[in-house]
Amino acid sequence: MKRSHLRLLGLGLVLLFLAEGRDAPAAPNDKKLVYEGRTLSEWVERALMKEYGSTDFRAAVIALVKLDREAVLSQILKAVESSDANRRLRAIALICSFKTKSKAAVPALIKALNDEDNKVRASAAIALGRFGSKAEAAVPPLTNALKDKNVRLRVYAASALARIDPNQAPAMVVYLRQVFKEGDSHARYYVAHALGDIRVKEAMAPLIEATKDKEVDVRAAAVSSLGKFIPESESAVPALIHALSDETADVRQKAADALGHLGPGAKAAVGPLAEALIDEDERVRWTVASALGAIGRAAKRAERPLTAALKDENPMVCVQAACALARINPEMTGAMVTRLLRALQDEDPSVRFSAVGALGTFGPKAEAAVGPLTKALKDPDALVRSTAAFALKQIDPKAARRAGIKDGD
Repeated sequence: MKRSHLRLLGLGLVLLFLAEGRDAPAAPNDKKLVYEGRTLSEWVERALMKEYGSTDFRAAVIALVKLDREAVLSQILKAVESSDANRRLRAIALICSFKTKSKAAVPALIKALNDEDNKVRASAAIALGRFGSKAEAAVPPLTNALKDKNVRLRVYAASALARIDPNQAPAMVVYLRQVFKEGDSHARYYVAHALGDIRVKEAMAPLIEATKDKEVDVRAAAVSSLGKFIPESESAVPALIHALSDETADVRQKAADALGHLGPGAKAAVGPLAEALIDEDERVRWTVASALGAIGRAAKRAERPLTAALKDENPMVCVQAACALARINPEMTGAMVTRLLRALQDEDPSVRFSAVGALGTFGPKAEAAVGPLTKALKDPDALVRSTAAFALKQIDPKAARRAGIKDGD
């Protein structure tokens, strides 16, 4: 089962990070909305058309955050009316990804619940749920959608109703458990994903049970959802530890990621995570290293395997191991900053982005990185440049201002 349309909603991680603390400028006309030589309309078009995750796509995401939100939303809403279903999907993903949700988008999303494409309808329901109480007008059509023939829409309508009106959450969990019990693997996947968005204690038991499902996608979705129940997920640590030994790398990676979200609350998993640093899959290894860093000083017994991971053949693993060691043992910060500075020279923009982001988390302790980060402001990758600006502000606000970085950047 491919879930690529849902990956679009992951765009919110980038937008939430970059939009933090940014005030929207006054709304001029479109011709005056220019960023790096392109107009707002051109950036919206690139975001809707370029390959997800590509350098061009990421550059478009950065630009949309920098430009006026109301004007951006106006352009994206036009795309929701497109004759191209994929374009409508991308437009909805962009709408729900901004940190500040505008009620002006709600009517268009309600209309999309009746779209001819079931993926668009389900994505509209997901988006409405992320608007919370601002989407109160969507309650009647979402309630009607609970009786729809399409199971995907039914599931995400239930999730949206629980988020718009938390009083409905317990009833929606009961509804979703029934769908899970009676449904096929597709339905069970949707339910496992949706329960993670509801995030009420009643959803914990069915998610823990779903980590044992016979279908890989269902297990992966359940494990990922459990990481969203902070701090309630501490009761799920045993299930997540068990998932670290799953036969499928995707499940193992998501288990490590979920444990990382728990931070110190996942200290019981330090041993199994340390063992997983030699997993055959590189994605698992770097996620495990990141999780150990998130656990912090409680993961002290993982220092030795993390030190060994500094020599991993994959540079992303090395970056995450260095960051983790500095978090676990602050006395190692200086040495780890030096290692991370080497990663800024890597040819892979993902490695440079990770290194820059890690340096920013060290704050003033990463003073030695000010010069290299200033140079990174001219990196060919837009996400690296923007993250370098953020990191500089965290490490040395004065140096950031000297480099021309404004408070709103």
